[in-house]
Amino acid sequence: IQKQLLKVQKCHQRLEQKRTDYINQVIHEIVKTKPSYITVEDLNISGMMKNKHLSKAVASQKFYEFRTKLKAKCEAEQIEFHKTTNSFQYLISGESDLLLVAEPDPAVFEDMEKAGFEYEQDTIAVEGLVFMVNATNPVDSLTIDQVRDIYSGKITNWKEVGGDDVEIVAFQRNENSGSQVMMEKLVMNNGESMISPETTTIESMVKVIEAIAGYSNSANALGYTVYYYAVDMEMASDLKLLKIDGVAPTKETIKSGDYPLINYYYEF
Repeated sequence: IQKQLLKVQKCHQRLEQKRTDYINQVIHEIVKTKPSYITVEDLNISGMMKNKHLSKAVASQKFYEFRTKLKAKCEAEQIEFHKTTNSFQYLISGESDLLLVAEPDPAVFEDMEKAGFEYEQDTIAVEGLVFMVNATNPVDSLTIDQVRDIYSGKITNWKEVGGDDVEIVAFQRNENSGSQVMMEKLVMNNGESMISPETTTIESMVKVIEAIAGYSNSANALGYTVYYYAVDMEMASDLKLLKIDGVAPTKETIKSGDYPLINYYYEF
């Protein structure tokens, strides 16, 4: 047993060193381009660490180490370091040269048009919007129309979509959050209002997960997030991801476009 434990420890050490080497390499590649500014996602790490599964993912991926080293390197090279707050304003003003982001709120494009700002937009990655329920919920699949009707208040009981005779408690994100922008674009078609009286708005992605897992009537709850947070960061490992229009959200179905609720990340 002791030999096996040593093998496992050595394996973890090698993985740890590979992650560290990769972080150093990425930072070197970023900084050597000599940008005027670098903007990094401003994650709520303290809130994330309250979720036991997410805290492991955050720690293993060394997000804090990456951010700390990048910030220090920027200071050493006299490169300004920004968080994502107001990142498009930095781009419009010319203070930032490059921005890698999910699709922003339509108001951002309006601001750029009003400012007469000319920009190039290239697709660099794809992401999926996924819907989560408590593991005890018998419903495995919803159609896009059913999701839309739930969040517009037309469907209010799980029995209307093949579930138990209980009310649907539908959680949504705050305005302008990345997943909310995707929801309004992909499901609500940027038109129909999300006016369900049973809808509860939550400002943190972590709190949405916790609400669905721990809500007093958690089997009734429904919420959404992006695939990366739910699966890659193991935020929703205790929850069930629903099929949409009969297609399960996986890396393969999102990449191929078979999963119907996908959106893109862009370089501006």
